[in-house]
Parts: sequence; structure tokens; C-alpha cells
Amino acid sequence: MMQVKTSVTDRATPILVAIEESIRPDRLKPVVGRAAVNVVRRHFFALDRERPNALAGGRTHYYAGAARGTHFDVLPDGVMISVNQVGILQRILGGTIVPKQAKFLTIPARSEAYGKRASEFRDLIILRRGDHQFGEPYALARAVSTIVHRSGAADSLLLGGSRSSSGGLQGGEILFWLKRSVTQAPDPTVAPDTLALYAGIKLATNEVIARHVARARERGARTQNPGPRTPP
Repeated sequence: MMQVKTSVTDRATPILVAIEESIRPDRLKPVVGRAAVNVVRRHFFALDRERPNALAGGRTHYYAGAARGTHFDVLPDGVMISVNQVGILQRILGGTIVPKQAKFLTIPARSEAYGKRASEFRDLIILRRGDHQFGEPYALARAVSTIVHRSGAADSLLLGGSRSSSGGLQGGEILFWLKRSVTQAPDPTVAPDTLALYAGIKLATNEVIARHVARARERGARTQNPGPRTPP
């Protein structure tokens, strides 16, 4: 009578257990959060390179600030991605902006005013329609002043004092337009593409699952082939 001895090795269960472990919510949520944050940050840094200030001049790097202000929080039912940058949602959704503490919004009219408050300039005057005191304010401009040229030290010694002469006028440039409200058109391109976001999350989660499966296979291989034993 011939006997056949069979041996069944279960290699599937350890891999399934590894997959189950890798997709546990407490392990998967941080993976999803980090992946989403990386996609959003790359998008904002790209916008910062592609969209300089509309008025040129010194850059404020608004979108780079949005990238650095992006983070995630793990919630009981998922992950929340937040962008800590003033006005970022307004740029995406658009809408009407009104002043909260003043009567007018100050809209930069020149590059030197971009990214600054009107209070940072000490020589501004209000321009009014009709050029009279009761006219509607419409802009903030630099006060006009006379340029004075003073003589050097040598002239002062020779003449027994200093001399000065008028060299024309300076100032008068409009730095800010005054608006009671501004309506901004929505710009969905400020937000990252949804497909790119999903692709980044999928790639990150697949990498985590693949690492867990590889480790399970390594452990299984060591169990099946423990290696030569040391003779007593």
C-alpha cells in the first residue's frame, strides 16, 4: 500500500493579515493626511513660481506662505486638511469683500504699496472727488512737497552759513485706491486638482500596503527556511 504525505503551507493568511493591519484607520489616516498635504503644498509652491505680483515690485510670496501654512489633523471620522493663509478661500470661491473696521478698502495702485498697509506710509493725503472737502474719497496719495537742495560744507564755510535752493516738487503719486467694496471672481485653479489629490493619496497608501506585504513575506520565508542549525 502506497502512502502519500502532503504538506500544506498557508502563505496567504499572513499577507491578508498584513494588509488588514496596514489599512487600520489609526495607521492609514496619518498616511492619507501627509500625502494630501504634500500634494497641496506642491501645488501652492508651483503657483508661487507661476504667479508673480500683478504690480511687479517686491514679492510677498503669498502662495508660498499658503504652502507653509498647510497641515492636517486626524479626526474620528477622517482627516482634515487646513491652509492657514488669510484670503485663500476667498480667492478660490470669490465673492464680495467689504471693510470690517474702516469705511474703505485700500487697493494698491503702485508696486511699492503692494503687501503693505496704508498706515505704514506717513505722508498720505486723501484725494476727494470734485477736489473739495465734502467730495467722496477715492484715493490715498503722497503729499506734494518741495525738493530743497542744500549747499555742501565748503560753501557753508565760504559764505558763513548754508544755502538752499528749490529743486521742484515731489510726491503726488496715488498709492492706494479707496473702495467701499470689491467683488472678486472665483478662481478654482487656486485649489489643487482633485484627481491629483486622489492620485497622491492612492500612491502613498499603496506604498504602505506594499511594505507591509513585503515584510509579511520575509517573515514567512524565514519561518519556512530557518537555515542550518548549529550542531550541538
